[in-house]
Amino acid sequence: MKNERLKELMEQKKNNLVTPLDQKKYQVVDELFKNDDCFFKMKMETAFGILDFLGVKEDEALDLYQELISPEEYKKVVPKQRLGIQTKQNSR
Repeated sequence: MKNERLKELMEQKKNNLVTPLDQKKYQVVDELFKNDDCFFKMKMETAFGILDFLGVKEDEALDLYQELISPEEYKKVVPKQRLGIQTKQNSR
């Protein structure tokens, strides 16, 4: 996960897991976040559910979601090979 805000939210949530269900949800979200492009692969409703679980206020969720799926973020997280960009490694 490259987004600093998400890292902070995950750390805060990790310190406030109360129920076994919260712990399980946290594990699932943590596993999803191992893929930097996870927000590009999930439905918007799922993303908002995750942001809600992490404690993002409703009036801030849309802005954060748009940041997570922005073209700038896409360029950071999608492998160059999938974009068709030649690198020294994949040009061999």
